[in-house]
Amino acid sequence: MLSRLVETLYNAADKIHARRIRRFYGDKSLDVVIDVGAHKGEFIRLVVDQKTPLYVFEPQSSVHEVLQKAISQHNLQHLHKVAVSDRVGEIELYVNALSSTTSTLPPNEGALWMKIKKALLGGNLVERVEKVSVTTLDDTLQDALAAYGSGLLKIDVEGNEGAVLAGASRLLSSGQIKYVQIENANYNVYQDTRISPFDVLKKHGYVEEKRFLFPLLNFSDIVFVKA
Repeated sequence: MLSRLVETLYNAADKIHARRIRRFYGDKSLDVVIDVGAHKGEFIRLVVDQKTPLYVFEPQSSVHEVLQKAISQHNLQHLHKVAVSDRVGEIELYVNALSSTTSTLPPNEGALWMKIKKALLGGNLVERVEKVSVTTLDDTLQDALAAYGSGLLKIDVEGNEGAVLAGASRLLSSGQIKYVQIENANYNVYQDTRISPFDVLKKHGYVEEKRFLFPLLNFSDIVFVKA
């Protein structure tokens, strides 16, 4: 009962948050959107125009059916059912037991937000660990995006955004990606974050354009623009 109430509250907050982001992109010219960590298609369904060409990455097999249904009316070019990082091969995927989110980083059980989630919902933080294929954006998308001029790269991979960006150095240098949106947790909720997304974006000439604090105050979505 409590978990259902928490989920209802979170979904309501998510819709408010998404509306603010959608308004921000409303007057922006976007030729293509790349969604890394699409989960159940929440960002696409609530923010992305249905006509915009779309490349999607989501490694968690248990949400693929829901994701495909959610984005079925969009201009999907390809759904890549793999994780994204700074290397190609295999990687461990941690499936969060308290929601259907996943990360390639283990949770930090000492973090305040994780303690709150455990206290509210009970149980373990990790339900299971899976081996999944992993790729880089440079290896997967550089040729596919050659025809587009102004793209948005949205990344929500639960703490490993820096590694995704490190694996997209050629794309970021090319000028094809005008906007980058990353999720930034306000608590240290995952272990061993190796690469700072802010350092990678600064290196490739991106500056912060807008910051959206989630209504429950646990994270912000930050939009960067190519300077």
